[in-house]
Amino acid sequence: SILFAASALGAGGLEIYRSWAGEKLGLGYVAQVRSVLFARIMQASASSLSQKQQGGLLLPFIGDLTAIKKWVSDGLVRLISASVTALVLIGAFALNSTLLAAAASLIVLSAICALIWLSGPLGAAIRETRAKRGAVANFVSGSLRAAQTVQAVNRFPREAARLEKRSAALMSAGLRLAGLSGAVTAISQLAAAALVAATLAIGVVEVQRGALTIGAVVAAISLAGLLAGAVRDLGLAFEVWRRAQVSFAKVARALALAPSVADAGEPKRLRGADVSVVLEGVSAADVLKRVSLSTPARGVVRIVGKSGAGKSTLLALIARLRDPDQGRVRMNGRDLRRVSVAALRRRIGVASAATPLLRGSLEMNLRYRAPKAANAETEAIVNICNLQPIFDRLPQGAKTRLSEGAPELSLSEVQRLQIARAMLGWPSVLILDDVDTHLDAESAAGIAAALRDYPGVVLLAAVRPELIAAATTVWRLTEGRVAVEAIEAQDPQAAPMSVPIDINTGLRRV
Repeated sequence: SILFAASALGAGGLEIYRSWAGEKLGLGYVAQVRSVLFARIMQASASSLSQKQQGGLLLPFIGDLTAIKKWVSDGLVRLISASVTALVLIGAFALNSTLLAAAASLIVLSAICALIWLSGPLGAAIRETRAKRGAVANFVSGSLRAAQTVQAVNRFPREAARLEKRSAALMSAGLRLAGLSGAVTAISQLAAAALVAATLAIGVVEVQRGALTIGAVVAAISLAGLLAGAVRDLGLAFEVWRRAQVSFAKVARALALAPSVADAGEPKRLRGADVSVVLEGVSAADVLKRVSLSTPARGVVRIVGKSGAGKSTLLALIARLRDPDQGRVRMNGRDLRRVSVAALRRRIGVASAATPLLRGSLEMNLRYRAPKAANAETEAIVNICNLQPIFDRLPQGAKTRLSEGAPELSLSEVQRLQIARAMLGWPSVLILDDVDTHLDAESAAGIAAALRDYPGVVLLAAVRPELIAAATTVWRLTEGRVAVEAIEAQDPQAAPMSVPIDINTGLRRV
């Protein structure tokens, strides 16, 4: 009895350890995949992300990683354990009766063949269910973003009907998957029952022939019960693997997203206090055609052009948020492709519609680009961008947390905070891409005054007259080309005047 109790406790402890070890293995593996997946999506190009809906990007982090974790922590452990158990038990059958071993092997192989036959339909059902689930997630995500529009035109019944249609499609796909999953379970259970029945029938025959004793048949039936459990585990492992296989394929497609830029990974920093940017024969996105120009080491460059002329594309190239299709962009003589992204980002500050505020406190958003900036410098930026009235208005001041999309702030306040975030740390190149459209006159005047004395080069696409008046150079985009114009010294309150400059000789055209 003591031996029996010890064996029972040992078996229980082994099962606890198996469960713990499997869970640790699965969680650890999925954590690594999640980190790589997150890094790849966050570094993907805007064009790659634009082809994916938000729900489709989120699904790998929820459903797919869950299925993969289930396979690693449970399915893989079951597969190894059940396979070893089945081989050992069939070997035990063979030691007592070749006929019993042959029958058990035939039943197990038949079950495996049936599962393989179901593999195709099961995989298709899993993919269909996942697609329908993604369609529901994408629809709900898009509807939540457009909730105010739906309310404004009173079209909720229409949106509810569309959701119901997608839910019905998901239910239909889910029921097909449930039927096939049930078939997998049924095959395992039928094989288990067949093992016990075959062992009993063959045992009776073998006893009558005198080849086996009744005690041996009872032992064989016990072994058949254990083998039946192993077969059921094989069936469960198969279904978990088939689900994980689809998820692996989806995660692989997400990992194949093209990065916005390749990181050279060089540890060297850009030398020099001042930074000059040179474009050499740059073409991009069918809007820029062999553009060659350079920025001054200091000054304010205003980018001018019609909508769609390529202003944002040009600024994105200089910030290396994308690479040119042809030509090179150099900073202090070095091709940006050969500069590490980390070193480059320290020298460039960007504020644009493509760089929204994040969930978190106002202070976190302000310091996001330069978290180690000195308090005195931060206070100076707060004054320049007129942020103190925002802090005073909100109940928790700079500690106030922003929700997604920053609904707590007005459009003017959002733009002031975006500009402040880009300026903090006084980056050598400051890029302001159409983030002044909602600025009030007081804030625009304060920012413009700071830009005139900015210790670096400022590139901006602006509409506020205060910021326009701060410009010292104009880059005018027309039909993919860029004409450089110098602005005559003038009263800051006066309308700006510009004189064309030959970009090759630097001489003013007459």
